Amino acid sequence: MAPNQAPTIGSNKIKESWEQAMQFGIWEFTLNTKEVKGANNIAVELGEYTLKFTPNENSPIPQMSDKGNYVVLWEKIDGEWKAVWDAPVSEVPLVN
Repeated sequence: MAPNQAPTIGSNKIKESWEQAMQFGIWEFTLNTKEVKGANNIAVELGEYTLKFTPNENSPIPQMSDKGNYVVLWEKIDGEWKAVWDAPVSEVPLVN
């Protein structure tokens, strides 16, 4: 979730949100899984991320970078692993 934005719920809304964001510049993500624990049809992934955004000339989003940790709850649904919850936690301090 971006700062000051309500949660994006549902795969169609997530796809729609990212399709719009992709029009504004170049997004570079790096994910590094540190640990996965699971039982039955549930798994939890713990990792680190980095994010860099380079805006194009029409972008309402300024250049930015972020890094931090994340936790993803996975559930096996109809034989496929699906991300049910995804929680990134930034290490970058807020700027006033």
